[in-house]
Amino acid sequence: MNLFMKNKAFTLIELLVVVAIIGILATVVVVNLTNAQKKSRDAIRLSDMSTITTALDLYYNDKQTYPLNRDDDHAGWDHGYFAGDGATDFIKDLPDNGYLAKVPGDPLSKDSTFYYRYLCQVPHF
Repeated sequence: MNLFMKNKAFTLIELLVVVAIIGILATVVVVNLTNAQKKSRDAIRLSDMSTITTALDLYYNDKQTYPLNRDDDHAGWDHGYFAGDGATDFIKDLPDNGYLAKVPGDPLSKDSTFYYRYLCQVPHF
């Protein structure tokens, strides 16, 4: 064995530095991915609201009134859209009359926790 031969192994400090750098990079990637998902959901919501607004305008142009909501609580708010629940479809008159292909659901509505709501108030004179 040669006494002047260098040890070719990594030191514990070097390994810890590499692990710390990888951990920091992974954290940055996860945070950016989460923010990108939030921005994507918000963009989908804005697009859905634009589509619903256009459908409501078309409905109003044809019928000179907005569709009634289908609420059971009589507070003026539609129940909203629950995925797969045809009885409480959000603004059901829009897809029924061809103004929308289908009512969009909130991007987080997989478990029917999040949904869009519609308020149609009739003015009282």
